[in-house]
Amino acid sequence: MNAPLPRRRAFLVQYTGDADPPRGQVSGRVEHIESGASLHFSSQEELNDFIANTLSKEKPQPGGTPPRHFNT
Repeated sequence: MNAPLPRRRAFLVQYTGDADPPRGQVSGRVEHIESGASLHFSSQEELNDFIANTLSKEKPQPGGTPPRHFNT
C-alpha cells in the first residue's frame, strides 16, 4: 500500500560528523519541514521525543484520519 507522504509530517535529520547511529551514538539537528521548528539533539531519545511531540500537535485534516501518537 502506498500511503501519501504529507509535508506536514516531514522531518530533516542531520547527524554530526562524529555520530555513529548503528552503534547508538547519535547527535545532530532535526527540523520539522512544515513549521521550521528545530532541535539540536545528543541522543536517540531526544530525537524521538522531538518527532513524537511535534506529531502530537498535528491537527487532523478534514476527511482524514486523526494523528497517531507514538510511544518512544
